[in-house]
Amino acid sequence: YCCGERGNGVSFSIDDLRDPLFVYGSLRDGNTQKAVIKREFINPRRAMIKDFIKSPIDIDGVEHQSIEYMQDSGGIIEGFVLEVTLDELRRIDEYETNAYERVVVCLTNSRKAWVYIKRD
Repeated sequence: YCCGERGNGVSFSIDDLRDPLFVYGSLRDGNTQKAVIKREFINPRRAMIKDFIKSPIDIDGVEHQSIEYMQDSGGIIEGFVLEVTLDELRRIDEYETNAYERVVVCLTNSRKAWVYIKRD
């Protein structure tokens, strides 16, 4: 993927307590944030990633939104960056299930963030 790093064990914290997470789907919603992360993010930072495309994913017979990397596609996905703790990231890992993979991406502003994408 853009930054070539995958899931568990990688860290690039904003500070000692928080990691950036790019969200583009259900986690943009305050009620979902409260249910999963146990807090709502007020006015999260807008962000974009490039060369990703939307790709539906079926989880237990229900269609969910996902994205996948498509090199040189020019596809833009808009979302928000949430600054999450390691404990919050673990809760989000459980919420996203094994249908998704957490990877590192480069935002269009050249900063890095975690994102959940469709698992190969």
